[in-house]
Amino acid sequence: MPIVGAPIDQEEQGDWETEDLPPLPSPKSTRNTIPKDPKGDDDDEYWKHTETQQLQAPTTMTKATAAKADSDTTRPLLLINLTALDSSMTPDSDPTVVSSWRKKLEKEYDAYAHDTQLLASNTVIPCGSSVWRTALASLRKENPHNVYCPIFPPK
Repeated sequence: MPIVGAPIDQEEQGDWETEDLPPLPSPKSTRNTIPKDPKGDDDDEYWKHTETQQLQAPTTMTKATAAKADSDTTRPLLLINLTALDSSMTPDSDPTVVSSWRKKLEKEYDAYAHDTQLLASNTVIPCGSSVWRTALASLRKENPHNVYCPIFPPK
């Protein structure tokens, strides 16, 4: 039995380190190879982008997606300052009073959405449906004594 750490004799080592290994077979997959030029020539004109090679988006839209796209772009969510509409409205107001205001505003969405005086005074703020929560939080933080309410467009 050899001693640990002792040099290995040439006879014990064998010639496993010096044996030639067979070459690795070449991959048969063409997944990473460049396709052949169908014209048969190797000019660079084949690979150049031409103006006729433009990607086109699908033009078919269902009626439901078209209607949804129209409603999303033409009817934004509204953030409304209830305190500006009713001076007695405070953050400590009765939730049933706030709810009644919200229901009234939802019924009259179009009137409030197109009222230029309310829009100019920032009483009514149109907002995108993806950012309304952040916008509402920042309005409440900037004006802590006002009550803001999100009003969604009617379906």
